[in-house]
Amino acid sequence: MYAMTTIVNIAITILMYADLILLPMYLQNGRGFTAFEAGLLLLPGALINASLSPVTGKMYDKYGAKPLFIVGMSFIVLSMWAVIDLSASTSYLYILIRTIILRIGLAFITMPLNTAALNALPKALASHGSAVNNTIRQLAGAIGTAVIVTIYSIQLTKVPMGTTEGYASAANTTYFYMLIVAIIAFILVWFVRKTKKGSN
Repeated sequence: MYAMTTIVNIAITILMYADLILLPMYLQNGRGFTAFEAGLLLLPGALINASLSPVTGKMYDKYGAKPLFIVGMSFIVLSMWAVIDLSASTSYLYILIRTIILRIGLAFITMPLNTAALNALPKALASHGSAVNNTIRQLAGAIGTAVIVTIYSIQLTKVPMGTTEGYASAANTTYFYMLIVAIIAFILVWFVRKTKKGSN
């Protein structure tokens, strides 16, 4: 259980950090939005994520981890699928709604994922499990971001530079790879045992 949730955690962390880097890059370089506008687009999703965290905690106590994982990953897969066909006509509102969907998915899976991982361990190993979990998340965020930015940069060399469609094409390809990661994580959560808080 701990190993399975850790693998899913790696995928989720990669997607979360990579999106935080890739989306503003695309908006500013490819669509001409200011840094303020790009940051503002991320704000509603962040607020919704924060407000949903206590709710998902109560739902975890009631329903257990697996149902929340499935719901969360469904939202995340949908959010990644929504941005594999970006174009010059893709509206700011569309990307905003898509980002909110992503954040809803993350709210359903991040806290329950960490709790389920630690609950799977004996109490004597909980502190070690937490340390390993945090370390892996940091590594996954750093490595995942580097890989995604590298893919995006490579794709930019294959398209007409300085054009909106060129940046969109590079972002589409990069998000396609992120969609694959999300689908793999979605498949994995179906193999997680249904556990509730406090169960080992």
